[in-house]
Amino acid sequence: MAVRVATTDLFESSFLHCRGAVLVEARVDRAHRSRTGETAATVVFVFEGNGTLAELQRAYHTGTATVNLADFRTSLTQLRRTMYAKLSNQRTPCYDHSQSVTAVVS
Repeated sequence: MAVRVATTDLFESSFLHCRGAVLVEARVDRAHRSRTGETAATVVFVFEGNGTLAELQRAYHTGTATVNLADFRTSLTQLRRTMYAKLSNQRTPCYDHSQSVTAVVS
């Protein structure tokens, strides 16, 4: 059974992505409040995977997570590009961790 997880944490997203979770959606949430109390746009990353997603999240939040650094860097770069594309009103197709990212300007 597929499990979905949503997070706004870019590093957690990169960790999940490089460990095999599939990015199924990246959306802009404009209801997020910044530290100053102003409304700020935030990108929400939604991942799908098998039952290990909860286990991966637990490892990330407890500081016991391990990754291949090259894979993590690749995921971080891809998700950062997706985030910037979303925040600049561009569309970026969803992809899995083995594909490259191409921003599509509409």
